[in-house]
Amino acid sequence: MTGLVEVGAPFESNELSLSDYVAIVRRRWWLIATFALVLSLLVFVVSMVQARVYEASSEVLLRTNANEQLFPSVPFTQSLDVRRDALSEVDYIESDQFLAALDEAGASADVQVGVPQVDAGDRNQTGNVLRFTATGSSALAVADSANLAADTYVRLRQQDAMADFERRAQSEIAELTEKQRELDALNAPVAELQQRIELTTDIDQANRLRDQLASLRADQNSFRIPLEQQIDTLSNRVEESQLTQDVLTTSGVSARVNQTAELPSSPTSPKPLRNVLLALFAGAFAGLLATLAWESLDDKLTGEEDLDLLGVTVLASVPVDGDTVDGPRLFASLPNATREVEAYRTARAALNFASEGRPSSFVVTSALPGEGKSTTSANLAVALSQAGQKTLLIDADLRRPTLHKYFGLPNNVGLRSVLEGSSEANDVMTVTGYGDMLALIGAGSPSPYPSELLSSGRLASLIAAAKEVFDVVIVDTPPLFLVADAALVAPAVDGIVLSVTSGMGESPASKKSNTRRLLAAVQRLRTPLLGVVLCGGGQGSYGYGYRYGYYVSDTPTTPAENGSAPFSGSQPAVPEPGWVDDQINVSP
Repeated sequence: MTGLVEVGAPFESNELSLSDYVAIVRRRWWLIATFALVLSLLVFVVSMVQARVYEASSEVLLRTNANEQLFPSVPFTQSLDVRRDALSEVDYIESDQFLAALDEAGASADVQVGVPQVDAGDRNQTGNVLRFTATGSSALAVADSANLAADTYVRLRQQDAMADFERRAQSEIAELTEKQRELDALNAPVAELQQRIELTTDIDQANRLRDQLASLRADQNSFRIPLEQQIDTLSNRVEESQLTQDVLTTSGVSARVNQTAELPSSPTSPKPLRNVLLALFAGAFAGLLATLAWESLDDKLTGEEDLDLLGVTVLASVPVDGDTVDGPRLFASLPNATREVEAYRTARAALNFASEGRPSSFVVTSALPGEGKSTTSANLAVALSQAGQKTLLIDADLRRPTLHKYFGLPNNVGLRSVLEGSSEANDVMTVTGYGDMLALIGAGSPSPYPSELLSSGRLASLIAAAKEVFDVVIVDTPPLFLVADAALVAPAVDGIVLSVTSGMGESPASKKSNTRRLLAAVQRLRTPLLGVVLCGGGQGSYGYGYRYGYYVSDTPTTPAENGSAPFSGSQPAVPEPGWVDDQINVSP
C-alpha cells in the first residue's frame, strides 16, 4: 500500500497573519538592514562625487491692461505695441533670435524660462510674469546668467517698442507732408488771383477778379476746412512724438525686471542627506521584498520560527553537538549529551501540558525517512520513564524495524507475532536496560503484509489493553509520506507527535512544503496533534547520523556500541511483583 499523501498532492495552508510577517522580518532583519545600508552607502558615495548644480532665478513683469499704473505713461498707447502676454512670450524667448542674443550677451549657464503660478490676489504680479532660471556648476555664473537673461529680454523688447514707435512716427510725418501738399494745391489758385488783383489797374478788371476769388474760396471751403483740421491734428501728434521718444529711451514700457537673481548659497543637487534618507527607505523596502521572496523560495526548514509560522506547537528543539556518529543513539547513555537529554525532558513536560496531565498514548511519525522519528520515540520514552511514568514503547514499523537497535535488544519476535496471534504481548515485551519503568515491544521480523496486520484491529486492542497497565504507550510508525501505516495506527491512539529536522549529519533538513502537507494529512486523520519535535535545532555539528533507510540493509548495533546496559536474551515483562498489575490481553 502506498503512502497516505502523494508527494505532489495539493494541501491547504493557512494564510500568513500580520504576526507571521513580523516573525519573518525579525528572523531575517539582517537582510533588510544590509540592503538599506548598502544602498545608502552607494547613494552617499555617488552624491559625494556627483557634480554640484546651482540654480538662480530672476523675474520680469510684463505690461498689461491690469498693471498700466506700474509703467510710465506712453501717449497713443492704443496704437503702440507695448503690451505683452506671458504665455506667448515664452515662444519668443525660446526662439533662435533670443537665444542668439543671449549668447552674444555672454550668458554662460543654461537658462530656462517659465510662467510661474501667481496668486490672483497678488497685485504686484498679475499673472504676466516671466521667470528666467539658470542652472550650472558655478553659483556666480548662474546668478549672472539669470540676471543677464532678464536684462536682455527687457532690452530687446524695448528695442521692439522703439522700432514700432519710429515706424509709426515716420508714417505720421509722411501723412502730414501729404496733407500739406494737398493744402498747398488748394491755396495755389487763390494766391494767383490775389496776385493778379494786386497788379491790375483796371477797376472793373479788379472787381471781376475779386468776384472769382470769392467764388473760388466758397468752392474750396468744403475741402479746405477738414484738410486744415487734419493737418493741425497730425502736427500735434508729431510734436508729442518727441516726448514719447524721450520716454522710450529712458525707461522700459513693455517690460521691466521685477526681481533680480541672488547668488545661491547651496547647490540644488545633489542633496546627500535627502538622497541617503530616500535610499535608506528604498533599501529597506527592497530588503523586505527580498526577505519575503527568500521566505517563499527557501523550502528548507531552518528552525522553530518556521514551525511557528505553520501554527504548530514545538514540543522541543533537540540541539546538535559533538562529532557526527553513525547508528541510533540514546542520549541518556552518552556522557556529553546533557543538552539533548534536557531537550527531551522539555518535550516530556510539553507533552504533559498538551495532554492536560499525562499523555496516555500517541504515535510518533514523520514525513520522510531521516527526520529523526525513531530517535524521538526512543529518547522520549526514556525521558518519560525517568520521570516515574510506566512507559511502553511499541515498534510498529513492520517493514524496517529499528527501535531494538537503540536498546541493543534482539528482534526475533515482537509485534508481528502478536498481531498474527502466535504470541502474547507479555511474551514479546522486554524491559530495557534503563530501569524498570520502560518496556519495549519490538517489531519482530519484517512482514510482507504490514498494512493488513496493522488494520486488523488487534493493534487497537493491544494499545487499549496496554493503557490499562502503563501510564504512557508510544507507537513508532513508518514515515507517513511513504506508506499508510501511521494512518492505520492513528485512530487507536490519543494523539500524534511529529518529528522534523533542520539537518542532522548527512540527513538534509525537512522541507517546509512537506511539513505543511504532513500537517494537512494529520488534520485529515482526526487524531489530535500533540506537537512537533525539531531534531537538529541547536548549534554544533553532532548528528544522529542515522538515516532511516528503507532500501539498504543495516547491521544491527550492539548494546556496547550505543551505551546501553549489557543485555542478553529476552526478560519477562514483569521482573518484580507488582510492577505490572495485569497481563496485557489482546483480543483475537
